[in-house]
Amino acid sequence: MKNIVPIAKSGEGKSPSQIVKTANSLKARILSNKEFDKRLVLTDTWKNEMDVYPALNTFLAYEKTGKKLGSCIEYTEPISGTRYVFDVPENAKGEKNIALAINHGFDNGTPIFSLEEEGKNTVYVDVKDMSKIKILENFPSEKDAEFALFVPDDEFGIPLGNAIHGFSNSEYKNLRALARTDVYANFVIREYGDPTDFDGYLNMRIIIEATPSVLEKGLTAGALAETA
Repeated sequence: MKNIVPIAKSGEGKSPSQIVKTANSLKARILSNKEFDKRLVLTDTWKNEMDVYPALNTFLAYEKTGKKLGSCIEYTEPISGTRYVFDVPENAKGEKNIALAINHGFDNGTPIFSLEEEGKNTVYVDVKDMSKIKILENFPSEKDAEFALFVPDDEFGIPLGNAIHGFSNSEYKNLRALARTDVYANFVIREYGDPTDFDGYLNMRIIIEATPSVLEKGLTAGALAETA
């Protein structure tokens, strides 16, 4: 049976680097965005763990819409001023309108990635095996993502392709909303909302913006992890 524990609670002030360091030292796998779908949309599990939200999960990196990827993606978190540097795998260089995704975990006991602090305001995303980074094509632009729903990809649950219109009630819970910035290299954030508000729409949002997305609340993100 899986043992899911909070390794950071929202508002504790832990940075993504500190959360990953804790997870790696404990050999605890940070839950993915796909797993948060089950907790937030498919079940009411979130009601028993509200102190970890907003919660970080899958790591995602992408460039501005229409810009070809170079050797790395750089993202500066607007509140802390921390710059995140994410190396682009060879098979993604020169591509555009894609996102690069990787889930936290371990390969034969070795962390799949770590966040290494280099100097005062720079964090390098150290991916041990670049083949673990997956390319997600047809990543929606900021404009297309506004007030729209998308079909998420099967592996990471990230919204892709064109916005879906005219869906039925039965199809609704299979779609996801996207809140994104122009360029990014950090964790996806999931948050809960009042399930009676817009039929649970807030629980369906894949939030990709300043970490965490609800900075107006003065919170830092929490995290759930699976331990042995």
